[in-house]
Amino acid sequence: MIARLQDYLTRSAERDAGACALVMGDERMSYGDLEAETNRWARLMREFGCGDGDRVCVLASKSPRTVAGLLAVLKAGGVYVPVDSTSPPARVARIFGSAEPGLVLVDESAVPLVDGLIDAGALSRPGTSIGSVEGPLTGDRFSTQFCRSDATTWSADPLPNRRRTEDLAHLL
Repeated sequence: MIARLQDYLTRSAERDAGACALVMGDERMSYGDLEAETNRWARLMREFGCGDGDRVCVLASKSPRTVAGLLAVLKAGGVYVPVDSTSPPARVARIFGSAEPGLVLVDESAVPLVDGLIDAGALSRPGTSIGSVEGPLTGDRFSTQFCRSDATTWSADPLPNRRRTEDLAHLL
């Protein structure tokens, strides 16, 4: 029996890789493409320190790229913490303080907020990496250390399953 979201994706890609998995406006992604992208992303996230049970805060608007990022966090063994980038900075800082993320995924909409979090000391945990679900991003106080296109050189093969069904998937 399949019990984890990332396993449903893998099974769907095996059954019909060309079927449409995600649609938003003109942007579409097939199950096969989503499976390959999330496997590459997961390997890249592991390279940047995402391990079993590590929390990854996601400050990105709803998009197929963000969904791929969330699934990749699960495949890397992490726990994703979705954070609304339109929330007041003080609230986001409290979430970051509680979650203590080792990795943060952002998009263009979150750049001013991340600058503010850095100024406020909310992103001061040593070793925290910032990645982009889009291309490279730069704010006044940071530049992303990796982005979506950096994952294209990694293997698209499925990753070994290291998670148990009772492991956390996300924190709200």
